[in-house]
Amino acid sequence: MTRMRTEEEGTTTILTDMMLKIKTMAQIHTQLYESRQFDRINLGGQVRGQIADLTGIYRKSGTEITSGIETGEIFLPVDQAIPCTLIINEILSNAFKHAFAGRERGSISVALENTGGTIRIAIRDDGVGMPQGVDTARANSLGMKLIRNQVQQLKGSLTINSGAGTEVIVEFPLQGEAVG
Repeated sequence: MTRMRTEEEGTTTILTDMMLKIKTMAQIHTQLYESRQFDRINLGGQVRGQIADLTGIYRKSGTEITSGIETGEIFLPVDQAIPCTLIINEILSNAFKHAFAGRERGSISVALENTGGTIRIAIRDDGVGMPQGVDTARANSLGMKLIRNQVQQLKGSLTINSGAGTEVIVEFPLQGEAVG
């Protein structure tokens, strides 16, 4: 409600980011209770919800953004689901906010897969790409710090490719039994 009453763009952006992070965690807890499986989260369903929320929020920006998701049934234990979905939320939010500046259209795709106990998340956009000279391993923005810290918590790896758009790949080992 405060976000909608605020006219200052910087404040609106901060409040939107906070709202999305809180909503992501709330969605995980809702999924747990609705599924009656209190030990695991369906990653594909969670990401579909995140994309729908972001599309609704950024639809007003004037850019027509299409999105797609490719996934099988991937379930994560809760202690991996929370950092994983926070990473995905941050990457998707950045794409929706920055990738298509000055453009009428754009697309974002998310691919999730479990390859022999390793979860691989690839998020691609066909936007403007990262600014030249940005060292993502040392970038001090809050978003990049959050992504790096959560990837480290998952004992995973982060790869960012930029050129004709941006591709972010996160890989980490699945803890426990891979249940589908």
